[in-house]
Amino acid sequence: LSIIMESLEYSDLSKFVSRAEERKSLLLFFRSLSSFAQWYNSRKRTFLHFKGRYPEIVRLPEGSSADYMVLRNPKLPECELIVVWKIQVNEEGIVTPKLDLLTKIPEQALRLDKRKVIEKAPAGFQNLLQAFGIEAAIDNILKAFCLEKGASVTDK
Repeated sequence: LSIIMESLEYSDLSKFVSRAEERKSLLLFFRSLSSFAQWYNSRKRTFLHFKGRYPEIVRLPEGSSADYMVLRNPKLPECELIVVWKIQVNEEGIVTPKLDLLTKIPEQALRLDKRKVIEKAPAGFQNLLQAFGIEAAIDNILKAFCLEKGASVTDK
């Protein structure tokens, strides 16, 4: 069995393809590839959805196929949150999304954050993901970070 991939962009998928070749398991390969493609398309649709809904806030520096999007508050352009959405494939071919929130905040602003809200944001994002799912978690982050007090993500 020999599987040729044009792009080495997805290291987890590349490792899995190598294992599928070694095991000569076409069924496992196609099942995992199908699941990977579904998550890939879901990520792309979600990123485009938020870019279309909040064009002044959401940036896709590497396009909608990239594994991250940037949230920038128009009133605080030096402050950014980065939603990273990796698609992982383990040795058994199980495909899972892995989302993280990274912060890009100037040191001066971090010193003013006495309640450590920025420091706690990644863990809070993980809690939102578990409680509400991917789109609602991103919506809540947008609401908290980028919209004026009293505004709602559903107002748009």
